[in-house]
Amino acid sequence: MFLTNTKELIKISEFHEVNPEILFTGNIINDRRVAMILHRWGNNQFVDPPTVAIFDRNKSKLCFSDGRHRSKISYLLGYVQIPIAIHTSQINSISKMLRLIPV
Repeated sequence: MFLTNTKELIKISEFHEVNPEILFTGNIINDRRVAMILHRWGNNQFVDPPTVAIFDRNKSKLCFSDGRHRSKISYLLGYVQIPIAIHTSQINSISKMLRLIPV
């Protein structure tokens, strides 16, 4: 697991249907996920870190295999850093795209 800059992570990531610019969108699935994550954080319950991987052949974008909503919430709440999980085979490539601090 690594810590990384939340804004930088958001800037180089593909979110697909998740809108990283607004917390509650009116979409039931999005809003339920956001509410559940906020509830867990507010009650000091563990939440897995987002898992990221390289999205494109040019190694210019990342994608989430898990954790788009957690990343979006961290960004919108102003957290400077966020923990992320990366498969060991992609650590070197991702470290060239994003500063990683081992945890």
